[in-house]
Amino acid sequence: MKLGTPRWNLERLAEGKKEKHRQDCQKVSDVIVPLRRRGMSLRGICEVLNSSGMTTERGTRFHPSLVSRMVKTLEVV
Repeated sequence: MKLGTPRWNLERLAEGKKEKHRQDCQKVSDVIVPLRRRGMSLRGICEVLNSSGMTTERGTRFHPSLVSRMVKTLEVV
């Protein structure tokens, strides 16, 4: 008996996670993009998101590392 998840399944799961992350980024892009383009820091963007009552998909507060990944996904310069 071979144990573990089939490789083809892992690739589909990884692609699903990437798509879910893209969708999550789009939900807050109207806040993140303008602030980042004005030169606001990642920590400042977190403060704006958290003070406005927004939460992550898991219901937690935003952190600079998450906002950094979201900025990269949204390709904000």
